[in-house]
Amino acid sequence: MSGAAALAITMAGACVVAPPPPPPTLPHPVKVAYFGDSVAYSYAIAATNTAAIQGGELLQVSGSIRLGCALGRYAKFRGDFWNPQGNYNMLCDWSQNYTDGTYSTVGYQSQVGTYQPHLAVVWFCGWDTNELRIPLGGNTWDTEYRTVGDPTYEAFLATELHLMTDQLMSAGARAVVLLTCGTPWDINTGQLRPHAAKVAQLNDFFRSIPASDPRVQVIEAGPFIDSQASPYTFRPDGQHFDWTGGAALANQFLDAQIQQLATTLYGPPAP
Repeated sequence: MSGAAALAITMAGACVVAPPPPPPTLPHPVKVAYFGDSVAYSYAIAATNTAAIQGGELLQVSGSIRLGCALGRYAKFRGDFWNPQGNYNMLCDWSQNYTDGTYSTVGYQSQVGTYQPHLAVVWFCGWDTNELRIPLGGNTWDTEYRTVGDPTYEAFLATELHLMTDQLMSAGARAVVLLTCGTPWDINTGQLRPHAAKVAQLNDFFRSIPASDPRVQVIEAGPFIDSQASPYTFRPDGQHFDWTGGAALANQFLDAQIQQLATTLYGPPAP
């Protein structure tokens, strides 16, 4: 008897056949939580309020977002306007409770455990493109500044992402979804922002992750954003969403992509 069709159990000389387990069914609504930086924050506000107004198949629940934070924890920035001393930001450790978080004040794992999203959507689009000295442990850092495109730096980011996925999924998320980023433009100059080429490399890094960690899925938000007639269609400053732009991206693209992914993971809706 084929084990794929049924489970045969011999009891007191009789063959008792247990029925196969029911296939997973798509929850209704699918709960989605967002994690990441200011790009994720600007989109999540619009998507959350749009979903609340429209109802529908997706329910946006509280994620954990902090402005000015990168995926890679404790890396030291090369000094710039925001961080002239080049120190890491203690508040950017996504594994811990934030002390002054913007969208949430709770670390990623705790937030998933509280709200139980089916999908954890992760969106980092800027800070990991800086030049950084990666932490080596024991209060020491690499002596060389690195950025995306450098294999050592990308190995560091991949480790961070795998650890983040461990936390999100151990707390109850069914999958982690990475969103690629739109090309950043400067509304004041009408030109690409200086880190635009690095964002393209960051997207390539995100696309490489599912091959080493099948728990992670990628949705190509970046190419859809870049396909619009203007780089400011969804993002008035060329990088962050306003309410109208975020809602439009949700309605025209992302909601359907997330719903399709949920259906792939969970199976069709219950009849």
